[in-house]
Parts: sequence; C-alpha cells; structure tokens
Amino acid sequence: MKALGEKLGSLSLTTTALIILLLWLSGGILLNAAPTFFPGFESMNRTLLSEWLRFPQERFFLKAWFIGLCLCMALLGVNLIFCSWRRFFNLLRKNFGAARALMLLVHFLFGFVALGHFSGFMFGYRYEDIRLAQGQVFQPAPDHSIKVEKIQLADASRTPGRLGRNPSIFDLNPRRNFAEVSISEEGKEIRRQELSFLTPLRSGARQVTLRGFTAGSDPDVVLAISSNPALQFFLILYPLMIAGMGLHLAITWRKNSQRTNSPTP
Repeated sequence: MKALGEKLGSLSLTTTALIILLLWLSGGILLNAAPTFFPGFESMNRTLLSEWLRFPQERFFLKAWFIGLCLCMALLGVNLIFCSWRRFFNLLRKNFGAARALMLLVHFLFGFVALGHFSGFMFGYRYEDIRLAQGQVFQPAPDHSIKVEKIQLADASRTPGRLGRNPSIFDLNPRRNFAEVSISEEGKEIRRQELSFLTPLRSGARQVTLRGFTAGSDPDVVLAISSNPALQFFLILYPLMIAGMGLHLAITWRKNSQRTNSPTP
C-alpha cells in the first residue's frame, strides 16, 4: 500500500500525466478543426454534458475522447492529493513555516478551483449568439425559460459609420438602448431586468448578457446565456489562490534576499 502511494504521488507520474494530457488536448484541437467533429464540440459547449453523453446522434469517438480527458484529469487530481500528503505534510511536521503552510494552502485551493472547473464543465452550459425578437422565449433547460419582454433601440439610425449595418453595442447609449428580459422557473417569473452594455442579468447560477442588436423594423437582440453552479465559489477561491501564490512568492523572495545579503563567516 505504501509503495502504491509513493507511485501515485511521484513526480514521474505527474510528468507522464501532463504529457498525456498535452497530447490528448492536441488531439482534441485537431478533432475540433475537422468538419465531421466540429458540430459535436459545439453541442458539447451548449448543453449539459450529462445530457450530451446520452445523445444518440453524437459520435462515439468524440465521447470516448471526452471520457479519456476526464480520466486524465482525475489521474492528475489523485497525483496532486498523494503528492501533497507525502511531501508537504512531512515537511510541515519537521519544519513548520509560513512559506510551507502557504504552499499547502495554495495546493488545496488549486484542487478546489479544479473541482469548480469540472463541476461547471459537467453541470453548466453556455449558449452564444441567441437572437430573439420582442416577445420570443428561449429555453436553455426544461425547467426554466428566458423571455425578451421589451427592446428599446433608439440610437441605431444615428450610429456613425453603420448605415445599413447592425449597430455595435459599444457605440450605443446604454440608457437609451436596452432589452428588458425576464427569467421564469417552472412557469413562474423569478427575475426581470433591463439589459445593456456591462449590465448582465444574474439569477443564481444563471447569467444573461446582452451582446448586440439586429436593426430593422422588428429589431432583435443577441444574447449569451450561461449557467455555472460553482461560479460563486470559483470567484471566491480563484482570487484567494492567486493571492496565496503572490504572498508565498514574496515570503520566499525575501528569505532568499536575506540569505544572499548575509555576510559569510
């Protein structure tokens, strides 16, 4: 059992897993560039992966690639756990210090951030460039819907250099050009808000962002709709991880500077 733990926490396993992950991701890039598999990657990004894996129309080879990616990431996670247990806990017992404690904390935060990425990957979704007219409804999931209640597009005809073209959201006054959007869950409205540039609608893990307008007699809005159950935890843990890495660097840098400047006997 001890020998197995040493192998699972070894640096050679880390190097091997990273090489496999790099090759696996390179293969995914090549698959994404192929017209045969590109629609499958688009479908993967837009739907819950638990549902995507059950789609009969998706190619088995693409599903096998994704499962292999998950297995490779799981192997790296196991390696991180055993490496932290074997090395850092032993170091903390022998010589406890702020730098080692911070490094251990950063390792734990990195693991939680990785879990947040994985949960968002598995249980989240993102729909880009959804075009809806006033009164239209979009259902990203069976239990809730998003409806465009009102579209206010006042400055499209006065946008400079864009006659006959769709106005850019960057050129429009957000107070005069917006879309009123509502979110309903199981037929009951739970949130309503005016969307404009840099003012998305947030409701729990869901977010609706206004990306642009389509001008005309019956204008449309272009929306990006996403959901990530771990977003709030990720927004807290990720800055903590970056701050811990910076603080660890400052402590070790100061210690190294003191050793360099100390006079030799």
